[in-house]
Amino acid sequence: MRTRQFSGILAFGVFLTACAIGYSLNDNSPSIPWAVSGAVAGALLVLVTWRVRGK
Repeated sequence: MRTRQFSGILAFGVFLTACAIGYSLNDNSPSIPWAVSGAVAGALLVLVTWRVRGK
């Protein structure tokens, strides 16, 4: 399995995990800061994966 092909799926998983954590910590209501941090972490994961594996 090529990591670079599935980096978008991994990023989406990071985003969903951060959203779920923020949701539970915020008394079951959406948390924008956790969602944004998950999106940033996912984007960084994709960029690092692309840089390491080569475009």
